[in-house]
Amino acid sequence: MKRRTASGWFLCILSITAMPGWCDETPPEWKPADEPFSIHATKAQCGWIAGGTVAPGQWKPIVQPKLAERIADAPELKIEDIAPPPERCWVGRRPYLVPNPDGKSWDMIYPYYNKYGGVQEVVIHDFGSGATRRQVLSTRQGDSVLTRERIDFHMQPSFYTEGKLIFEMYGAVVLIVYDPAVDAFVHGAKPFGDEVINGRCVLGEDGMIYGVGWPKDKSGLVAYRFNPKTYEAKRFETFGPPNEHRRELYREVKMSGDWIYAAIGAQPWHLVAFNFKTGEGRLLATTDEIIGDSDTIGLTRMKGGFSGHVRTAASIRGIDNFDRKDFPFWLHEGEIYARKSDIPPWSNEPAQRDSGTRYNWPREYQVWPGGFAPPSPPPLIEESSGVPDARGRVALRYQPGGQEEWMTLPYDVTMYPGIVRLLTEINDRVLLATDEGYGQHVFYDLASKRFQRVGGTLSPYSLGLCRNRLYVSGYPGSQMIEYDFTRPLGLRQEIPNPKRLGAPPIDTHTPLGGTVGGADGRVYNAGTTLGRRRVGGGMGWYDTTTGKLGGLPLEDHRIFWMTGAAAGRYIVLSSKCDEKGQIFVWDTRTHEFRHRVDPPRGATRPGPIAEAMPGLIIGHTDDAEGGPLLYGFDPASGKILWTKSVPSPPVTAFSQVRRHAYSFRRGPNGYIWTFFDKTLVRIDPRNAHVEPIGRTEPAQLAFAAGGVYIAGGPMLRRIQGVTASVAPR
Repeated sequence: MKRRTASGWFLCILSITAMPGWCDETPPEWKPADEPFSIHATKAQCGWIAGGTVAPGQWKPIVQPKLAERIADAPELKIEDIAPPPERCWVGRRPYLVPNPDGKSWDMIYPYYNKYGGVQEVVIHDFGSGATRRQVLSTRQGDSVLTRERIDFHMQPSFYTEGKLIFEMYGAVVLIVYDPAVDAFVHGAKPFGDEVINGRCVLGEDGMIYGVGWPKDKSGLVAYRFNPKTYEAKRFETFGPPNEHRRELYREVKMSGDWIYAAIGAQPWHLVAFNFKTGEGRLLATTDEIIGDSDTIGLTRMKGGFSGHVRTAASIRGIDNFDRKDFPFWLHEGEIYARKSDIPPWSNEPAQRDSGTRYNWPREYQVWPGGFAPPSPPPLIEESSGVPDARGRVALRYQPGGQEEWMTLPYDVTMYPGIVRLLTEINDRVLLATDEGYGQHVFYDLASKRFQRVGGTLSPYSLGLCRNRLYVSGYPGSQMIEYDFTRPLGLRQEIPNPKRLGAPPIDTHTPLGGTVGGADGRVYNAGTTLGRRRVGGGMGWYDTTTGKLGGLPLEDHRIFWMTGAAAGRYIVLSSKCDEKGQIFVWDTRTHEFRHRVDPPRGATRPGPIAEAMPGLIIGHTDDAEGGPLLYGFDPASGKILWTKSVPSPPVTAFSQVRRHAYSFRRGPNGYIWTFFDKTLVRIDPRNAHVEPIGRTEPAQLAFAAGGVYIAGGPMLRRIQGVTASVAPR
């Protein structure tokens, strides 16, 4: 078998900066499937240990006084590369359009990239000349790119001014310029170095780009201006209050005349005004110490000024008595006024919303000058057709401007090497690996040494088998997709497989806790909000019998681990919480929480959990006084049954939990596999006997064909010399 060394992979990864492709070192015996996979049966490898049924009162651990020494003496494990990894090519949120200088045709700019802020390659097509080209904007190194700075088009606007498109970026202020006269991006700069973080920009009436951000140390706010004619950028003096919790997700900027207004959060939010003519900055409003969301401070453009509201207000400039829950206001000439009627301070007539004659290209977040009229009809693009197939081929469907006939524009994009981030077995011969982010899913047939790539449709956080189907839960919104193994796999099937099921209504962003089937026909997932709008998490579900989504939020408690128990009668959640995490037991018969239980002794969180034997849970926690513990839990009674001291605490950092690097996995014959620090161990569920296997970098495990497979690398990998079919003692 062809082996790839770490140094070889490093050189390969570096070479992607040279473009257009990457090192193709697919093991020669592995081939892409000639036709879409059909998987006729699923068979979970996580069986039960022989003689593993025991009454809760009889379940006892054994003491291992020399366990620490045995773990320290564990040998280094050898890891072998087995099969090629997922690939990735993330598609920009949309194509951008810009008229050509002659006004008779348009250019299309469609971003593709390997990760957020990574290699940015754009496909540029001139509908006038018919020419198509690719331009690599940023690889962080090399002299042939537009800039070495971080570029990320994700959910970012463009501004049409001076016949060009100006793009702002996340992070430090970076502005890049596309010129349709030469079908290329021609300028990219970080005018203030790393010292100013971009909040949001607007297009001024004079054609310049204006923005409000903040200094890197978050000591206040910074207004800045960019001239698209000369590419000159000017930073104004820092003003306004500091805020160490300021975040890029929480900002809105509007401009009228010389005044720019910015609503920026969070904890607290601030509403500020800045005058570009005089250089004066003002603090207009502050909220309480809340996270809030994009509607905490709302701004609406009116003819003559702005209307808006502040929710949970703590202070308002020049006003002492105000509605703290929801304060409505007017903005005019840098001042804030209480909105007590429809009459604004700048008029004697009721205010009217300024809808104007603004031009909007469908589905685009493109900003056009006031009164802009297209010089010619733009092409209509079928946005979803810009997604490449597994080999990087695109067949973009479009209608030429003003025509009804649909046409196809074919082109290729670069596919980048991914990583095996999540891994699970489908049956004894088929494994599934997912890339991180929005990369591919890959099914591997270990018997035939064939693989099938399926394009990613979400950023996966957990996987679960249920009734001959595979469910993947991921970002955004804890949404689920469903693989139906009775049909061929692939997004380009007549009915796409996987099918997108949607997101449970729980305002929970990352379902890293798990994806578990219940006895009630529901598939459950759970996770955390990431502190976007609130602190906490939630549990969601998809009902396979009704096709409906549901769920409930859990305030303060972030769900990091979950498991089914008693043939899916119970769904058990393990949380992290600033005060104290808990074990939640959901009863699938009553659809209520049966128990909420504190972790053992003085532990602050229950830690990783798994069903050890039918109806019994084993967990891993850390007592601040007594040290690390394994423990047994009975979800039916809600009781902690026993604890056992072990040498290593659980690893509960988000970055590791999201990768399931230290999760408990029940393998063939029922043993629980996990990592203590960097030592792979297996645990006999009957008595909590811990057996060290060897040392390697922790990652998610899968079991198939008698072998132990491990994620976390640039190939599908297997642990040499370790068998999953452990005979019971």
